Amino acid sequence: DFQNLMIEEIQIESAAKKWSLVKESGKTPETWKVAGDEKLKVNEKAVRTFITRLSDTAVTEYLDPSEQAGFKNPDQKMTLLGKDKKVLFVLEWGNTFKKKLPVGEKSLVLARSNLFKEAFGLDPSVIESWGLASLVPKEVP
Repeated sequence: DFQNLMIEEIQIESAAKKWSLVKESGKTPETWKVAGDEKLKVNEKAVRTFITRLSDTAVTEYLDPSEQAGFKNPDQKMTLLGKDKKVLFVLEWGNTFKKKLPVGEKSLVLARSNLFKEAFGLDPSVIESWGLASLVPKEVP
């Protein structure tokens, strides 16, 4: 668990790119900028929504060891840093798999965080609700 106000930097990594949002210190209301490119406009409301939704996220399902075995080479990673670059939270996620249920099946995204040793399942809609794509313009290199 992390406290929203302690977050000073959000690092996002995917197979295609890596970028960071950094909170500007001493500004009220809080302002965020893209590390390395001050000209890019950050959607402040989307950042606040992202942090709130992420902190409200819970594991959708704990998985059996056989289901966890599919967690290899995650293609997405998020790191939340606090003061002095202290790691507050790390989440990696990747492939989606179908979990069989007594009736039918459901899709889960395999994920792992620094809070749990084992991989777990997240509902794909949870990750979509974070709105990562809306945090900054598409011009992020």
